[in-house]
Amino acid sequence: MTEFMLRGAFDRARAAAIVAHPELGQEIKNFQFRDLRAKATTDKDDAEGLGAAQDQLGHTTPR
Repeated sequence: MTEFMLRGAFDRARAAAIVAHPELGQEIKNFQFRDLRAKATTDKDDAEGLGAAQDQLGHTTPR
């Protein structure tokens, strides 16, 4: 999958989410693809701890 294919899929999913939840339209429009990385890491930290989140991100130190 190329960067452009991924971008297109994300944009289509975001547009569908706005149609499905118009009351959240502005929040959905403001959401960016890069926000997924931070959210996934927070979820991993909450579920499995900082070490697991660090591994997921590929960081060698917790900083």
